[in-house]
Amino acid sequence: MKIFITGITGLLGRHVAQLCFKEGHEIFALIRDKKIYNSSFPFDLNICHGDITDLDFLLKNLNNPEIIIHCAADTNLISVKNQKQEDTNINGLKNLIIASKKANIKKFIHISSASTIKFGDALNPADESIRLAKARFRLPYINTKIIGEEILLNEFNTNHFPVIILNPTFILGPNDFNRSSDKLLFRAINKQIPLYPLGGKNIVDVRDVAKVVLNSFYRGALGNNYLLCNENLTYREIFSLSCAYARVTAPKYKMPFFIGIFLGLLGSCYELITKRSFSINIKTIKISTQNHYYKADKARKELAFSTRPVNETIKDTVNCFQQGCLT
Repeated sequence: MKIFITGITGLLGRHVAQLCFKEGHEIFALIRDKKIYNSSFPFDLNICHGDITDLDFLLKNLNNPEIIIHCAADTNLISVKNQKQEDTNINGLKNLIIASKKANIKKFIHISSASTIKFGDALNPADESIRLAKARFRLPYINTKIIGEEILLNEFNTNHFPVIILNPTFILGPNDFNRSSDKLLFRAINKQIPLYPLGGKNIVDVRDVAKVVLNSFYRGALGNNYLLCNENLTYREIFSLSCAYARVTAPKYKMPFFIGIFLGLLGSCYELITKRSFSINIKTIKISTQNHYYKADKARKELAFSTRPVNETIKDTVNCFQQGCLT
């Protein structure tokens, strides 16, 4: 089949494209950076250089695919309004929908985030039943993903737009060339995180997510969300595992709540003044004190989603650091 992929230079997009190639699909990739060519990838693909914020470009260059996989997103966790992020995650999505409808695609697979769904706890991990609404206290990134899902579901309900929404949790795995999700592990291993946060999160392997993206070509109910998640771990457990594989000492002490809030406020002040992202802010600190725990029963049943042990995911991610496979 003819597959159009956005965000192919990211961790998930690259893994998805490689699987598409292995299964014999024809790949068309939208890439903003004009310095990236076919030779940057270990598989065959057709690259068109452009931006999803340019509707005219999309209308001319979508190449009539059967399936669109929308992985691209501005995932900056800055705590203040970010117009560039809104342009990419909201306006860019609207443009892609318009171009997709004109191309009469068979399915639009949207990679969203588990953060658009109300999280649970260790005893009661969350399913897809409660979707969150936009709110001022949320990270702007999360709000853009919530709005994006609302736009897509409205298109499904009013125009029968063939969308399926996948909501992965915290994605880890080898070959994160942009050092995005795995930045947390990298900092822990390199002694940049002296204290561990109070909360926890769910980790899922990029290879397992990529596989279920391809499963969703033929499976899944249109107009539905599917959580893609694996094991729920505390930050202490995440850091202990990653540091053990790296053979370094893990953070031993938890961060006192008041220290976290103080550092978060400093980070948010910096972002407010400079309009530049800092490593932490008050909103990310608050998130780190919560247990963002989920379960993937629906995806396992309807999308044949399967997962490997989380220790394998963390081990392979750490090995990638140590073997120098990242740039």
